Amino acid sequence: MTLAELLIAAKGGEATIENLVITNLHAIGEDFTGAIFQNVTFNSCSFDHCDLREIKALECQFTNTEFINCDLRNAAFLQASTEKLRFSDCNMRKFNTVDAHFAGAAIVRCEISDCGWININLENANLSESKLEAIAFTNANLRGANFSAAKISRIVFFEADLRGIALERSEFDTVMFNDAQCQGLNFSTAATSVLQFQGANLTDANFSDRDLSGCGFHSSLLRNVNLQNCNLSQACFIEATLDGVNAQNCKGRQVLMHRASLKNCSFIGMLADESNFSNATIHQCDFSGSNFMHADFCHSTISESLFVRCELFLARAHEMTEHDVVWDLSNRDTMSGTDIKRKKAEDFQVATP
Repeated sequence: MTLAELLIAAKGGEATIENLVITNLHAIGEDFTGAIFQNVTFNSCSFDHCDLREIKALECQFTNTEFINCDLRNAAFLQASTEKLRFSDCNMRKFNTVDAHFAGAAIVRCEISDCGWININLENANLSESKLEAIAFTNANLRGANFSAAKISRIVFFEADLRGIALERSEFDTVMFNDAQCQGLNFSTAATSVLQFQGANLTDANFSDRDLSGCGFHSSLLRNVNLQNCNLSQACFIEATLDGVNAQNCKGRQVLMHRASLKNCSFIGMLADESNFSNATIHQCDFSGSNFMHADFCHSTISESLFVRCELFLARAHEMTEHDVVWDLSNRDTMSGTDIKRKKAEDFQVATP
């Protein structure tokens, strides 16, 4: 099919363009608005400055095909398979994909927003320098993808595999990682704001020197995670598991560790005043030189841990259980103990008739 024939078909000659193999097609500045392609194979094709708004590509295959400075707003690629696919400098607002195979694709310097990418394979894809906003990645494979210098905001990664992605010079603002695989991610060279991890696996992740104030790690696994010199103020670790975490010299004012499990962690020199460790389990951790003024350790269980040279003024220890804890050079005596009236209220049970 020639370019002229394709344009005629796309502009109303046929309801659906289907079951074709199109090779070496080069379109510049053409209008394909609203075209529907089904089971079409594009080989070595290029679309440059083309209007591709609202096109539908159903079960199509793209091999060595590129889209340059194209308008792809409201387009949809459904069950598409690709090899050496490239988008550059494209407008991809409301560009939706379902069951698409974009492994190894290049999507660079594009603006992608207000869309859902469901069951997409973006393994080893290159999304560097792109702007991604208001996108839901659901059950997406993003292993090894390159997000260098990308701007990522209001994104949800739900049950996504993000292992091995590159984040150098990227910017994250209000991003959620729900039940995501985030092992080994290095945020230390990225700008971060309001990250929310819910049930995520963050084994071997690196957040050193990042501002994580207000970020959430609820029910997440943090094993061998680097949190050195981070700002953890008002961060939420409720019901999280922290194992082998290095969080030396952190600022953690009003951090929430309620019902968290901490094991073999180093929080040396942590500023943790007014933080909440209630009902937490702390085992073989080092908090030496930390400030826990007005912190809450009620109903916590602490064992084989170091609290040397700690500030504990008016920290609450109601029903706190401790075993082999070293408090040397700390003002342990200024902590409040078990509150008899509170314990009585907690133990009160209404008699059953």
